[in-house]
Amino acid sequence: MSSDRCPAKRSRANAESTSNLNGASSSQNSKRDDDFWFEDGNVVLVARDVGFRIYRGLLPTQSSVFADMFASSSPSNTELYDGCPIIHPSDPADDFRDFLRVLIPSSKGL
Repeated sequence: MSSDRCPAKRSRANAESTSNLNGASSSQNSKRDDDFWFEDGNVVLVARDVGFRIYRGLLPTQSSVFADMFASSSPSNTELYDGCPIIHPSDPADDFRDFLRVLIPSSKGL
């Protein structure tokens, strides 16, 4: 008879992790964008494998697409990261970063 050993437990995924912005149920690892990750941001946008944590109020005022997206979103079925809703734009991360540079000028280059 074989031994009744329990399989080793998996370690818990940490929702605060910088390597997994999609939560424990997803196997896709994402990294935080260096320029557009604000700790006090209130929405996380994951473009391909890069996460951008920004201020939700900036997007609908500049983009009717985001205005419609936020108006029709249902909070009950939203993915969350650290209490912030996660949105998955279809744009490549570089293109989305360029879009954000127009909306949120940075003083890092000064």
